[in-house]
Amino acid sequence: MFDRVVRWLPSGGLVVGVVYFCSMVIWPWIEAGGDWHQVQRVWNRWQGFNVGMLALISSLIFFSVSRSDEKHKRARAFNAYKALMPSIFSDLCDYFKECGDYLQKTWDQSLDSDARIPSLPDYEDVFQKCIENGDSDVGAALAEILADLQVHHARFSSFGKQKRNTLKPNMISYAFSLGKLQVQINTLFPYFRNQKDLTATPLKYTDFQSAYRTLGIKSEEFTLNNEYDLESFTARWVDRQSR
Repeated sequence: MFDRVVRWLPSGGLVVGVVYFCSMVIWPWIEAGGDWHQVQRVWNRWQGFNVGMLALISSLIFFSVSRSDEKHKRARAFNAYKALMPSIFSDLCDYFKECGDYLQKTWDQSLDSDARIPSLPDYEDVFQKCIENGDSDVGAALAEILADLQVHHARFSSFGKQKRNTLKPNMISYAFSLGKLQVQINTLFPYFRNQKDLTATPLKYTDFQSAYRTLGIKSEEFTLNNEYDLESFTARWVDRQSR
């Protein structure tokens, strides 16, 4: 509601200014038949009102200029941080591949005993600046990735502390979350490379299949007792999102 009022103020101020100019400048001349003394008497009677209106119009002009400057400042800041996002995305994709390799080797029971959990690269500052300065659609898309990434990192950080025989039921969920992050990044890459506009499109099953291949996750192998498997888990999630 407040944002709508703020957007209305410049145009509303223009309407008020035009009405005031016609009522207090043009109409008195017409009514007085061009008699300067009569016009002055009208202005004197309305002196307090005129002072208030001029102050209001001046305030609206100052507000419009300040808001325009702030809008351009935010646009410049967003473009500066937007240029950094492809590099951040590339670092995150490398991190996702390391996580995918760690998951696959853990599933295959071929992981080295001294293997370490992959380290998450720095990304939060650039994400935050893009969310702060970008439009609502960009902010929403990045905020979703940010939330999913924080959940993934928290869960994955405790991954190595779990006993191997308790991992597999959780690993299917981990693999799906990792695949979803990869799909989200793939979806936003063209926008941040200035290759196309940002459009909200539902994630497709084929997007996840491509992501799993990129991450080195053999989705067909992630199955437990033919009842709980990664591919069915992914298909059900996609179906729910498309409804």
